[in-house]
Amino acid sequence: MKHTPYLNSAGYFVWKKAPAAPPEPVEKTTNNIARPSENVQTAFSNGVSEQSPQGSLNVLKHQYLMQTATLSTADKQHRTVLEHALEKTIADLPADIQMQARINFYRSHVQDTAKKYETTAERQAETGIER
Repeated sequence: MKHTPYLNSAGYFVWKKAPAAPPEPVEKTTNNIARPSENVQTAFSNGVSEQSPQGSLNVLKHQYLMQTATLSTADKQHRTVLEHALEKTIADLPADIQMQARINFYRSHVQDTAKKYETTAERQAETGIER
């Protein structure tokens, strides 16, 4: 199944499943209405793991790099040090273990950064501060 990327309101890429065939006419009942959450998968859901490990790694690394563009210089340097430490640590491991370690690394950093921004947005809403 194909996935198409788009930016959500928070500025993160999310993946929407592309329909395999043109949609069939739907009866006008509430039982046939699909929820948006059934059609959209974020990179944080298990949807990324449905792809090949290399595909998952590519998606997560892309999101990681997109988030890095908005970070301060100190945060960028910290991420560079962490990436270097990861590569040094996994250098002697088998290829499949290296791939899984990279996937876990990028997934955790993407999620942590997303949580940080979500928390910031919630605090701003509570205080009434607008950008």
